[in-house]
Amino acid sequence: MDCAGVQDVRRRRALWGCLAAVLTVGWGCGQAPASPVEIRLDAVTPQEVSYSADSIVIRAFGAFAPRLDLRLDGAEGPRLDEHFTAQVGDADVDDVRFISSNELEITFSPRTVKDTGTYPLVVTDPRGQTAMLENAVSLVAHQPTHIAIKSNPPPAPTSQWTAPIRVELEDDQGNPSHFENGTCFFLSSDSPTGRFLWWGVTSTQNSMDICLYQKDFEGFDFNYMDSQPGAWTLTIRNSDKLPEIQYKVSVGLPGEVVQVQLASAPSLSVGVGTALPLPVLAVDGTNAPARIPLLGVQVDLFVSSPLGGMGIATAPEGPFAPRLSVMLTNDDPRPTVYFMGLSASLSPVTVSGAATNLETGAVVRLEPLSVVVTPVGDPGL
Repeated sequence: MDCAGVQDVRRRRALWGCLAAVLTVGWGCGQAPASPVEIRLDAVTPQEVSYSADSIVIRAFGAFAPRLDLRLDGAEGPRLDEHFTAQVGDADVDDVRFISSNELEITFSPRTVKDTGTYPLVVTDPRGQTAMLENAVSLVAHQPTHIAIKSNPPPAPTSQWTAPIRVELEDDQGNPSHFENGTCFFLSSDSPTGRFLWWGVTSTQNSMDICLYQKDFEGFDFNYMDSQPGAWTLTIRNSDKLPEIQYKVSVGLPGEVVQVQLASAPSLSVGVGTALPLPVLAVDGTNAPARIPLLGVQVDLFVSSPLGGMGIATAPEGPFAPRLSVMLTNDDPRPTVYFMGLSASLSPVTVSGAATNLETGAVVRLEPLSVVVTPVGDPGL
């Protein structure tokens, strides 16, 4: 029996044991006991959490009891109602998990509380009983410690804006953070022809100052454009003297390999005995030819049916095989392989496989290709 089955058996035994106790003392069906366990809240851990965190989990310790729901007239039998709720300050929390009679797990977003500070915790059990612990949770605004780039746009053509580049402030735990009185950012490029775009405003030179005074500021988006191709370095500094960061942006240059394509069309047709040339092309995020890594990209192809085969020869005698490996290198960035239709069929034959960037070890997506093999003389479907 698996773990889930064992837990289910244990829960059923506990329910029936509890039911036996209920019947022994004479509680009525569907009623709570005359003297239910009194809820108690003793401690919380952790007591201090970051106000900037998206979601946090705290554990409450004390005395907690689910409500026994007796359904003797139903098919389900008795069950335990373990629905607890909580309140942190003025924020209602419904994500409360009953761990045991001494522990609850409470998950909430600190942003639902109106501000930083120390707040009481109130827990309500399924019977409606409540317990409160004063000064239970402190929500602390951790000061920003560094600037972070949160996006990685693909290379942009010359004289066109890049996709938005996201800049955020983070604390020492990697959570979004902010300065109470706002802050300023100073953007610059090592290209004299670089320009920045923010909120519809375009810089007139290769630098831009962006000041944000919202109390709840965490980040902003900007775009970059350059009339000259190159891998330009953008420097971002901050008025509160956080460490400056540098970010590389490519303009008019091939990007990293994100996909390998076998042909310009997702489906083709070929007559029996005809070698169909398939150029193997690596493309970047803009679907333009990608930069081939120094160690190359290995492409492993295979055919889904014995009706076709792959080879590097154009002659009908082949050899053609169901599997073929080919390498994309800087000397041969676009090799050509050939598909040979060995027997006609109306069902398409799929050429698929896998590709690997040998410089990084990353798996690269390979776009599959469908080929219909037609009888000789048939112009195709």
